[in-house]
Amino acid sequence: MIARWMALAGIALAALSLSAAPVVTNGTFAQAQATRAAAPEAWDLPADSGWAYVNDDGASDALSVRFRATAQGAGKALAQAVTLTPNAAYVLSASFKTDGRLRPLVLLRAPGADGAELARLECEAKAPAGTWQARTQAFTAGAATQAVVELWADARHLDGAAPAGSAGIDDVQILTAAEAAAAAATPAVPAPENLARGCAYTLEPHPSYGLCTDPDDKIQLTDGVYTVGYFWTQKSTVGWSRARPVMITLDLGADVPISGLSFNTAAGVAGVEFPRAIMAMVSVDGRTYYSLGDMVSLSRRKGIPPAEKYAVHRYVVDDLQTHGRYVKLLIDTAGAYCFVDEIEVFRGQPEWTQAALTGEAIRYPLEYFQDNLFNAAVKRRIGYDLEAARTFVLGAGLDAALQTRLEAEIAAIETGIGALPELYPDGYRSVVPLNDLHARVYALYGAVRSARGLPTLIAWGANPWDFLRPADLPDAPPAPAISIAAMRGEHRAGAVNLTNNGPRPLQLRLSLSGLPGAPVPADLTVHEIPWTDTHEGTLIAAALPVLQPVGEAFEVTVPAGMTRQVYVTFQPKQTPAGTHLGRIQISAPGLAPVQVPLTLRVFDLDFPAQPRLHVGGWDYTDVDAQYGVTPQNRDALIAHLRERYVDSPWGTGSVMPIGTFGPDAAYTQPPDTSRFERWLERWPNARRYCVFNAIGGAIAGVPMDDPGFAPRVSTWIRFWADFVRQKGLRTDQLVLLLLDEPNRPEQDRIIVAWAQVIQAVEPDVVLWEDPTHRDPTTALPEMMASVDVLCPNRPMLLQGGKPFADFYRAQKAAGRRLDFYSCSGPAFLLDPYSYHRLQAWTAFEFGAESSYFWAFADTGGGDPWNAYTAKRTAYAPAFVAPSSVTAGKHMEAIRESVGDFEILAMLRDRVDALARTAPQDARLERARALLAAAPARVLGAEGVDDLTWSDPKDRGIADTVRIEVAEMLEALK
Repeated sequence: MIARWMALAGIALAALSLSAAPVVTNGTFAQAQATRAAAPEAWDLPADSGWAYVNDDGASDALSVRFRATAQGAGKALAQAVTLTPNAAYVLSASFKTDGRLRPLVLLRAPGADGAELARLECEAKAPAGTWQARTQAFTAGAATQAVVELWADARHLDGAAPAGSAGIDDVQILTAAEAAAAAATPAVPAPENLARGCAYTLEPHPSYGLCTDPDDKIQLTDGVYTVGYFWTQKSTVGWSRARPVMITLDLGADVPISGLSFNTAAGVAGVEFPRAIMAMVSVDGRTYYSLGDMVSLSRRKGIPPAEKYAVHRYVVDDLQTHGRYVKLLIDTAGAYCFVDEIEVFRGQPEWTQAALTGEAIRYPLEYFQDNLFNAAVKRRIGYDLEAARTFVLGAGLDAALQTRLEAEIAAIETGIGALPELYPDGYRSVVPLNDLHARVYALYGAVRSARGLPTLIAWGANPWDFLRPADLPDAPPAPAISIAAMRGEHRAGAVNLTNNGPRPLQLRLSLSGLPGAPVPADLTVHEIPWTDTHEGTLIAAALPVLQPVGEAFEVTVPAGMTRQVYVTFQPKQTPAGTHLGRIQISAPGLAPVQVPLTLRVFDLDFPAQPRLHVGGWDYTDVDAQYGVTPQNRDALIAHLRERYVDSPWGTGSVMPIGTFGPDAAYTQPPDTSRFERWLERWPNARRYCVFNAIGGAIAGVPMDDPGFAPRVSTWIRFWADFVRQKGLRTDQLVLLLLDEPNRPEQDRIIVAWAQVIQAVEPDVVLWEDPTHRDPTTALPEMMASVDVLCPNRPMLLQGGKPFADFYRAQKAAGRRLDFYSCSGPAFLLDPYSYHRLQAWTAFEFGAESSYFWAFADTGGGDPWNAYTAKRTAYAPAFVAPSSVTAGKHMEAIRESVGDFEILAMLRDRVDALARTAPQDARLERARALLAAAPARVLGAEGVDDLTWSDPKDRGIADTVRIEVAEMLEALK
């Protein structure tokens, strides 16, 4: 099946690289129209045609076009005009998917209403439903120079009406016959005999991903059929959600010689990550196993998965020499999901079965798996980085002598990886380079760049929010300069990158001059950003440990071949208003000093001690141990959050227990208030106290349809409202999340039942909900109307577009207050600019009051300084370790977002004041125009709706607009 797919669809896709310009533009539907995101670029998608541009199921990736009709009717075609060469031979190709009722087709005809048909490519009449099918058709252009490609859901639409049904089309291409032949001429590599074909296997746990799980999961991994289409939406794929590890045990039927294994999977988008490890074992008797190693590491010489994009990847190991009847694979999932469609076992030499299996005898594979994950992760990290360095070296065009020397060094490092001693997680830090061997990997970059004549040290400009890789160095590095502008009292940041192109680490001294308070200005904090690994295997420059001065300078280490970012935080308290021009001199023995201009601008504006945007993040510091909160780090975490304007802490439902009721709904034993009191002591003077109550359809066992329900809820909420008042707080400072992320009618009804009682008894207590109905119009209107605050999920807002946004604007107009929250992950792979910082801009645009993030202390069950111990996805935006808290870029972006919101609100206030007191002021219209356009300029910028950190985009727009607003405020003083 995989060979057939490559022969048909692969011809078209591979041949694109051979053609200067494809005949069909955007035939893979990879690009949306700039002005109409719901339509593919270069295609005419008629309105009300039944066709939709979708991002959940394609033949080569997630993107395709889909027709869907619920009743018989007429149809329309997607169309694109193309240019042909007269009398040329072509091949038309496309992929089709049908539900069995429709037979989609691609029609090529001459222009005009009665244009002659040049070619027709149709889905097979008996194509299996729900499976992508690749088709090709040769044709000759004849005299035609212009033609129209039309996509039809069914040929019957050409003559009138077609039945109800659904159909998909993808990968539409027209290649010259020569291009198609060139692509098809690539000789196929003979496949080794697959011993696993048709073999039985067991799966632990049972597959659980709804879009691909079906009864045939028990045969699909060894049926020889590879998935065609968007991987995890096809029934030929087997998938798991939130399973770690996944254990697959194949029974080959007899003790057979084994030369290799393969494991075919996909990942790269939608929160799906490639596996961190695939530990393989063999056994003769099914009781005692012997390790073959980690397939992820062993297969890297065959190629590693591409970073940060959707891809299908086949892990292949073909240099084994072992035997066994049972092959066990234990998969360590990097994210929440695991997918596989085919596993192969390659036959070896017959005499291998006579040899004894070597290595440690493993009788408890799960225990062995857990014990060896850590060492496998370390080796995988060094091995993956070595492959990247190898590619860099081989493509550098070096002279023969240096090439030979570096290839020998690569081989020595390769040997060293296999010989690494056993490591232990306790006290280990996944800070790169991990060890001396790893440092030698990065030194390869320094050796190549030194040979090219590059200076040993290059300083280059950086936006502090841009994604950076350890060996990054642009061909034309931007000039090194830091410029930071801030109001008095607010925090803003800048950065510079330092690249070491030499063979040894550089010990650098950074000396500041020309600034108030230099050489160690009190208003400046310097950070040396270490490289840290993540649970997902992506290296990041995000941690911000403070660099303490050594005498009158700061010392920074840059390993050979690596780039180190120096991050500067500025909070003007003593620095006077105005512009201050200084510099950072970077020096090291034997190197000419490098000068980096450092410009600090202080606006003649005051940032308030209590900014108006509310910030919170389900920190759950009311308890002694929850997620990443520990008794050792709790106080430091609270202090860290307070310093970043978190004024709305979250408590668990345990702070508001129900108590014990008598038959008359009065308390026989009032709730214990000690947890709430302790929480108030930890968070004195918070502006809001948010509680996730996690209620259900009953209180103290009394269901909500029982007459005793309302009296008990009344007693409960009255008790807690009285408690809050006794503590000197207003009842509107108590914010209740009754039920988290409601998205079903039964959940909505539970909220309504509780809310109606609470609103009647204590109307000032704030009821807050975060609905996650993808179509919010499906929510019960009574639920939306029963709460005070609605907090939509911002990523859902970005995906839902105008209808989603209009719904919540209407809710605000009807009297509900709005907040925004986000709960995507992993936090460190999300963009601190577009995900964390710009949420406040969305809040301002919608007139919202608060910005929340899940979750300030959810570390994924591990330590961010040792990512190899994490058990699941981490969401914390700072480096919350068991006994310490270190600032991180993502949390700093939240702090800066508070300043963004505040300065916009300050301009809004000033415009309102001028409109009352000086409506004829010539500056008023300019200020109004700036204020009106500011959110759209930032939120409408290209690429900012992509929340992945590694995705390139202009992250300077928010500061450009912010500075314009500050200048306007200064002018209006």
